[in-house]
Amino acid sequence: MKKILFILISTSIYCQSYLNDLLIINDSTLIAVGRDGYILRTNDGGKNWINRSIQTSENFIRIRGFGRKLWIKTYLTDRILFSENFGESWEQIYQLDDGCISDIYFVNDTIGFMTGSGWQICTTSDGGKSWKRLEGSYSGGGEIYFIDELHGWISGHNGIYSTVDGGKKWMFNDLESYDLNNIKIYFLNQKNGFITGTGWSNNDILYGLYAYTIDGSSWSKYSLDLLWTSDIYFSSPEKGWITNNERILYTTNKGSSWDSIFVSVRSFEFIHDKSWGLSNGDQILFSDDGWQSWKQQHPKATSVSNHPLYTDYRLFQNYPNPFNPVTHIKYLLKNDSMISIEVYDILGHQIETLVNQFKAAGDYNLIFDAKNLSSGIYLIKMKADNFSATKKMILMR
Repeated sequence: MKKILFILISTSIYCQSYLNDLLIINDSTLIAVGRDGYILRTNDGGKNWINRSIQTSENFIRIRGFGRKLWIKTYLTDRILFSENFGESWEQIYQLDDGCISDIYFVNDTIGFMTGSGWQICTTSDGGKSWKRLEGSYSGGGEIYFIDELHGWISGHNGIYSTVDGGKKWMFNDLESYDLNNIKIYFLNQKNGFITGTGWSNNDILYGLYAYTIDGSSWSKYSLDLLWTSDIYFSSPEKGWITNNERILYTTNKGSSWDSIFVSVRSFEFIHDKSWGLSNGDQILFSDDGWQSWKQQHPKATSVSNHPLYTDYRLFQNYPNPFNPVTHIKYLLKNDSMISIEVYDILGHQIETLVNQFKAAGDYNLIFDAKNLSSGIYLIKMKADNFSATKKMILMR
């Protein structure tokens, strides 16, 4: 039986997030789109963001661009809006009346591709005004990614389609996974590619998958300590990032191992050594050191704190979990606070005190070594001011 969890996840993101997509034109010019016709643009690398919103109740989900031309995909109404002047003005050029649009992508200012319901793949040669469905049967209608006018990929069910002739022919690459969906794609070139996805095993266990290829056809696959992912990017065959809105996983060895950067980012875009990411609500974050540190560019921070993201108390889920025997515990402090973090067994007996002191506002990461504990379920409890939270940890020897 097919699972639909990935559809529900995507819908919840659109409903809860004010900004949904970000497009980098160059080092200085970026455009972000979101709910209720929300459009933001910067011409100075994010120092100032200009509101260029359109009067509508529609959700803008995807923005694509080529040269001075831009395309926006809407949600539910399934329209495509077009601008040829960097978003100064917009017009509707297409609306799909008998289904829904999953993604659009343009390889130049006239030729583009669209995926949609019914596992269809469509193409346009007039800049998106008219679309023709490709002949053939496709079990894929998800994300589209091209590195040039000839070489592209489209995510499908349990695999991805690839083309080397500009979309005239598509070949399916089966990842031999169980019910894999919600696939995100990134390719450096024709040979080196990376994907993440969410799937169900044959005994109905939800899992996250990461895979890479060095020849464009065969894939090395690994499970992830993330049940779903929202974006992926690699700057070299070894160095890359995956995000899921709670933390960013970072690797320097093709994904054989991952480190965590605890920051809430749904999606991000890189150009050279700079990156912009969409965070909670309408926050836009900026980094120029590979997301090791970041700052908020929009909206302008009103706090004098060195870290504008400390707006709440929070205890994150430990990572990895299950663990053996070392795990990382991340937490945030809104204000300077007296804080305690303690570990309990499942029966409520206190096992260890990890923190019991006054700390300044900020984000913290501590390491818990359970080498003296036996396998089982443990609870980690945090208290600060009037805030309290508990997370479940699983120690597996």
